[in-house]
Amino acid sequence: TCLALGKASLKNLLGDVEKAFVNATIHSVLDNFEIFQKLSIGQRENFINSLQEVVLKENETVCNYNDEATFFIVMEGELNVYDESELEVLKVIKAGEVFGYEEIVKIDKMKFKVKTLTKSKIKKCTINDVKKNFQNLTLKEIVHNNEIKKILSQIFLFKSLSKKEIDKTVSAFDEVQFNDNEFIVKKGEPAKHFFLVRDGHVQIIGDENK
Repeated sequence: TCLALGKASLKNLLGDVEKAFVNATIHSVLDNFEIFQKLSIGQRENFINSLQEVVLKENETVCNYNDEATFFIVMEGELNVYDESELEVLKVIKAGEVFGYEEIVKIDKMKFKVKTLTKSKIKKCTINDVKKNFQNLTLKEIVHNNEIKKILSQIFLFKSLSKKEIDKTVSAFDEVQFNDNEFIVKKGEPAKHFFLVRDGHVQIIGDENK
């Protein structure tokens, strides 16, 4: 006895079956990287939609030294990573592997030149492609906003807000930095702000600690 799912039924369930399998493969690759683990499913899908498929011939350039931050996944073929002089192959990138993760996260210029070793198919995006899909936000900013939303969801004052209202609230936060031993607020001052501590430690001092 076996259970069978027809091709037509599968297409009705998943739509473009080939695209669904490709996206599943990309999801599996992204699972290995911390920043993608911190994205919601919808945000992951949005990032995947920013990836453009590029088919390249042998010995074609994928990216040059000092190009804008570019992230790519090798779907088929192999790529060579060169030093700035292009005299030495530093690494071979194979199908299922990625390149440019550090650059796309830190928004750095590309540190190496990459060329195809064989005919290859890649999925790639630049930092500008990411920003276009995420309302001009970087991956770090998206993750930071997710962390704020998680904190707000645990606070009674914000629990009744809709997703749209939460998003609007998060976008209204400004980042403020303080030095060691600097006062954020003092007792008796008007309450003008709501604070979330992003980094560091804050001490609340009572009257007895004057």
